[in-house]
Amino acid sequence: MSLALLVAYVTAVGVLFPRRLARAAWTSHAPRLAAGTWLVTAVSVLSVALLAAAVLVTPLHTLGDAFVLLLQGCGWPPQLRAPSGPGEYAGLAIISWMVGRTVLSGFVVCRAARRERRRHRCDLHLLGEPAGTGVVVLDHPQPSAFCVPGDGGHIVLTRGALDVLSPAELAAVLAHERAHLSGRHHVIVLLPAILATAFPRLPLFTLALSEVRRLVELAADDRALRRATPVTLAQAVLRLAAPASAQHPATGTFHAAGTATTERVLRLVTPRPRRARLAMLSRLLVAVSLAATPLAAVVLPAVTDLASHCTEVTTSRHPAEIDRG
Repeated sequence: MSLALLVAYVTAVGVLFPRRLARAAWTSHAPRLAAGTWLVTAVSVLSVALLAAAVLVTPLHTLGDAFVLLLQGCGWPPQLRAPSGPGEYAGLAIISWMVGRTVLSGFVVCRAARRERRRHRCDLHLLGEPAGTGVVVLDHPQPSAFCVPGDGGHIVLTRGALDVLSPAELAAVLAHERAHLSGRHHVIVLLPAILATAFPRLPLFTLALSEVRRLVELAADDRALRRATPVTLAQAVLRLAAPASAQHPATGTFHAAGTATTERVLRLVTPRPRRARLAMLSRLLVAVSLAATPLAAVVLPAVTDLASHCTEVTTSRHPAEIDRG
């Protein structure tokens, strides 16, 4: 796979594909698959971008030798050499810049999320009143419900929420927040948050962050429907639909009515279309293909070289064996 193809892949999947995926209606009906597709696409584009920079330094088949050596029967060790020329140094500089920004952004985002969760836990310890296993009540008139991951996880309810929610609606809200905690949605949101912070000008990463946050809310709604009716959950979402305060994109606190309230309510009260298995399978295959692209880009050139090398060895040995016979 040439440098031009790698750059074309990054451009198409990093700029054009996310806009189509964000407008796709099926994502709201299959939020877990859609969130997985966003995450896989983000990792795929980042990996291929790194490969494109690596091609400036060394051919792709040498990068794949490490994989091929596991299967080789007539292989040869890869030839490593010091970089020479402006192109190779430019490739190393790009790789260093991309890796450095990703690592630094990961540190900043994870530290901010950890500090925010620690602050929430301290506030709950000082101001909260335990109300069952993992549930804490805050004495505040505004209806609100959210979860705070870490240290076993806590579900936070305000007095205002307890005043406006019926017992069935309260059970639906608790099921929604427990779905966030058990699904570790705060961890799922971290990856797009890190990449959006590192590379804010790439549409894929910025859209992935907002879409994954939306989709984990829908996935939590689906999980909550195992314990509540759609109408009950929709009523609970509307009762808690007070404006949520602005927060860091990866703080890890999820409000029961803080994301896409209108979409969630309409989704809950509107009959869902029947899922076509063939369509879902095709979307799953797209996600698998995106995940496999970086590995294929590395391995296929090395496998081709290995097959050619083995053919040459076999051909050169055959006349020699005939002469000895």
